[in-house]
Order: sequence, then C-alpha cells, then structure tokens
Amino acid sequence: MTFVTAATTEGERAESYDAIFCLAVLCLADLTISGAQRCDPHLRFDNFERMVADFARCLKPGGLLLMEGYTPKQLKYKTGGPSEVENLYTRELLEKSFSDFSKLEIAEYDSEIHEGLGHGGMSALIDLVGRK
Repeated sequence: MTFVTAATTEGERAESYDAIFCLAVLCLADLTISGAQRCDPHLRFDNFERMVADFARCLKPGGLLLMEGYTPKQLKYKTGGPSEVENLYTRELLEKSFSDFSKLEIAEYDSEIHEGLGHGGMSALIDLVGRK
C-alpha cells in the first residue's frame, strides 16, 4: 500500500488512485503549529467545482472518496474551522457536487474534537464517503 500526501491532485494521472482522503480539502498552506494557527485564511471554496472534478478524474473506477468538513452549524460552536458560512459544507452542496458517483453516503453529526490550536471542542461535522 502506498500513501501520498499532496496539497492538490493537479498533475496526477487519471484513474490512478484507489482512494482519496480529504480533510482540509482546499487548504493552500501549511496548517502545522509552525504555520497558520487558524485555517480560514487558507481555505478557498472558489475552486471547489474544479477540485471535485479532479478528485473524480484521479480515482479509479470503483475508487473511494472520503471527506470530512464543518457544516454551517459550526458557526454557533466557534471551536474552529472557517468563519464564513459560504466556506462550510452542506449536504446539498456535497450531493450536487458528487452526483456522478455510483454511491454516496453523507453523515452530519456533532462531535467533540481536539485537532490542535483553534480546533477544539464541540463541532458540527459532515462526512462523505463516495464510490466512483
């Protein structure tokens, strides 16, 4: 099994991955303690449709896409994540964006998380598991 860590799928061969795991999907900078302490300055959803298409392009037929993000309810918790509603995932956005996938499972839930500076406490999360 080979794991690749990358900030983008650009330049990757088509149908070359069995699975893609996305946590900070549109992160454009280092989110380590030595880097940014908050992710909202680095998340850009203006390229979301292009990124979605590229994820699908890179997955082999039957490949899995796994994503996790925050929902708009997260703005009430103020425990991390983007601070603007347009930078948060909704079920509708994910269903529309991945409508070409053969199978799609989406779960919205609240959970206590601790993921470093600025990302701790009760959080409104959304997970996606999609099969190409």
